[in-house]
Amino acid sequence: MRIVFVAASEVLLDPWREALGKAEGVEFKVGAMPDVAFGCDAILIPGIIAHDRYGGIGQPRRAQILENLRGDGNPDLIVASPNYSNVFGADGNHARAISSLREVFLACFQAVEDYNSGSQDHSIESVAVPVAAVRVDGLKPKDVASAFAASIPRQNNSI
Repeated sequence: MRIVFVAASEVLLDPWREALGKAEGVEFKVGAMPDVAFGCDAILIPGIIAHDRYGGIGQPRRAQILENLRGDGNPDLIVASPNYSNVFGADGNHARAISSLREVFLACFQAVEDYNSGSQDHSIESVAVPVAAVRVDGLKPKDVASAFAASIPRQNNSI
């Protein structure tokens, strides 16, 4: 699977390049949405936003693949992440937040894998990840990028 990290400027991609630059199947693009995601089969969007815009009901700890029927220029498929608005928990533990965020991203990869194994006519071969959309208040961008890097399947091409 090809993962395309997209942002409005190079500086926003720097922490992602640092964390993911050597990973297989990873690209970085600068531009405006939705044009910068052109050519991707799916786009990763936080679940609370994805379900509001594209339908469905979020499920705890489970990402979902939604159809984009809006004609808004985004890819035809949406990877709606599980909710991660409260990754810190009551104690504000930074290490736990990063671990929880890693689990959120793992759930997104699992949803893509499940979709691909059950789809007869179309598979997700590329996913756009708007870095501004996956930010987390209270965590530095490099921490979010590191959590994502830790969630990428070891054999990226297996998904």
